[in-house]
Parts: sequence; C-alpha cells; structure tokens
Amino acid sequence: MSPSAVEPATATTPAPTKNGTERKFGKFTIPDVARQRMDKAGIDLSQGYPEYPADLVYKQDVAALQPEPVPYDDPGRRADKEKKALFGAAKEVRHLTFHCGTEIVGLQLKDLTEQQKDELALLVCERGVVFFRDQDLSPQQQRDVTAHFGKIFVCITDILS
Repeated sequence: MSPSAVEPATATTPAPTKNGTERKFGKFTIPDVARQRMDKAGIDLSQGYPEYPADLVYKQDVAALQPEPVPYDDPGRRADKEKKALFGAAKEVRHLTFHCGTEIVGLQLKDLTEQQKDELALLVCERGVVFFRDQDLSPQQQRDVTAHFGKIFVCITDILS
C-alpha cells in the first residue's frame, strides 16, 4: 500500500462475546432465557452468576488450576448390558440410525436412578449420542447428573477468555 497524507480510520470493534452475552464489569450479563430458568430454580442472581470462576491476574496462575490426575471408574462398567432399568422406564426408545444415535422419550434426566445412569453411560458408549428432549433441569440438577459420570472439568481457556 502506498503512503498516504491522511491517517486511515480505524474501526473499533466491541469485545468478543460468548453466546450473545456482553462482558460488563468483570461479569457476564445473563440472557433472558437463562435468567428465567434460574429464577424458576430459585437461584439468586443479585450478586452475579454463582458459578462463574474468578478472573486470573496472570497467565502463570493457570498451572495452579490444572487438576491432578483422578482415577476414573467408568459407570458403564457397572451397567446391565441389556439396560432393562433404563429402557423399561422410557415410553419409547428410538434408534436414529443403525449404528449411531438414540432418542429416549418420556424420561427426565433428574429422575434417573443410579442404575439407570450407569446404563445410560453404557448406552452413550455404544451409540455415540443419546437425546433426551424437553428436560426440566435447573443448573444444580445438571451439575448433579453430570457429576455421576465423572469429575467435572472447568476448561482453563474459558477462564482466560
């Protein structure tokens, strides 16, 4: 590009957003749909989102956040191979393709027993992906269901962004 007597105008772009939220004063504003779901679950948002990790001052702090290796016991190993408890409680089980994908109709994840969660782990291993539609889960219930399958990992890149 040849030299110019006029300074080129630079456009300022807003800070990147995550899922349509804006970064304000170190906290994310919460989308209306999420706010309604949290209000329904009884979560107090007056002091900000309760589970959002603190901002790091230095990138060196990331090393301290790296988790130690945790022994893992796959819940699918404890499951009944025929998955009678899981399939018996469902209204319908639809295999979406011959090898991959299953939809389970008529079950709420929050109501699954330990045995059904173990069988779900085995089903996910076998089918790759399992769908449950129309779930009524609060964020705490999502965390509780997920914790059954192993230690919940907070991605360091999410904290740094």
